[in-house]
Amino acid sequence: MRHSTLCALVLLSIASATIAGCNRHAHEKESLLIAGSATMQGYLAPLADEFVAAGLCTDIVAGGGLGTWDITGANPRITELHAGSYIFSDAFHRNLVPGFEPALTVLATVISRSGDTAVLDCGRKSIGIDRTPPEVAGGAGTIRYEHNEYFIHEEHTVLDLPPGSTLAVGDRVELMPGYSPTTVNFYDFYCVARDGVIIDVWPVCARYGSATVSLGPAI
Repeated sequence: MRHSTLCALVLLSIASATIAGCNRHAHEKESLLIAGSATMQGYLAPLADEFVAAGLCTDIVAGGGLGTWDITGANPRITELHAGSYIFSDAFHRNLVPGFEPALTVLATVISRSGDTAVLDCGRKSIGIDRTPPEVAGGAGTIRYEHNEYFIHEEHTVLDLPPGSTLAVGDRVELMPGYSPTTVNFYDFYCVARDGVIIDVWPVCARYGSATVSLGPAI
């Protein structure tokens, strides 16, 4: 069905995900520059020209991703970047694309302490571990690695504590997700904090947040 026959639709943009390069590493940057340019010149730019010739809107020409925000953003034909993960970042994206400070953490509680080991009430059911494991904020400890795996179970995480640690049962620990996109879906709302004080609550409407939280704007 042609767009011109769909009176209820308003075309706003043209987008390509093929030049996202979200898995960019430093040694791949040159090849990504070449591939991104080829995609833009061989696919997206001609398609945008065809849209213009047909009288269709091309006010927004979108593409890219967080991994190539600097590459895609340098192209004058691109008016919008699809770099969604930058808003929170996480352990994976921070290591992949330096320069964006992580803003999302999961607040866990110490439920057991034995010697230089602590157990948290946070596991795979409450934090994203895709691509790379979570990290402990503030240097309170490191996630134990033993028998070729990280000690992150369904509902618990085991920490190795630094010498002299005073961490005790009941203390709170912030964990930076390994992967924020698969962390957000576990929760109904965000607690927005500034200088250690919760200043707002934002519901996650895609996960029933609007039904369980009445404070703050929906996002």
